Amino acid sequence: MQSNPILEEVWRINDQLAAEAGYDKDRFCEQLRAWSAAHPHPGR
Repeated sequence: MQSNPILEEVWRINDQLAAEAGYDKDRFCEQLRAWSAAHPHPGR
């Protein structure tokens, strides 16, 4: 099976974000809301 560099990058980032949140989904959501508030997006 061939490796998929895009999926590997997504999984690496997922692991990194989970570790930053202490593998706590509630804490992860809090961090996501804080990041979204600090970086508003004008479009969809």
